[in-house]
Amino acid sequence: WFGRNEDEQAFKQVCDYLVDNQDPRTGVWLDWLCNRPLKDGTHSIHCRYNLWLAFALLFAEDTFGGGAYRMAADRVARFYRFAQSPDGVLTQAIRSDGRLFCLQPLSSSSAMASLLWLKLMRNGFDDA
Repeated sequence: WFGRNEDEQAFKQVCDYLVDNQDPRTGVWLDWLCNRPLKDGTHSIHCRYNLWLAFALLFAEDTFGGGAYRMAADRVARFYRFAQSPDGVLTQAIRSDGRLFCLQPLSSSSAMASLLWLKLMRNGFDDA
């Protein structure tokens, strides 16, 4: 996948950083600018951003193995599943406690979350 070993190692460093800096409670990256803190102590979670990072982690799992990247992607998927409305819709923004923050549906996030679950299931994820 990579043209040079330096590119591969740089990608691995980024993914290792993601694993190390993931919020253990929510599975997303709360300290990052797009997931901004709110006055009530929760955070507004950008709906697509964390999903993009989860896909990068799954690519790292396919490339490097080890399980840590898949487990980090699992945590992201679990947060989005918790935050989805009963009909599967995700909105523009979600609070870190799972409550909807913005009621405007965002179909691309719902689709990305579904694709993430499919990829996880293909890689042996079991949510039993």
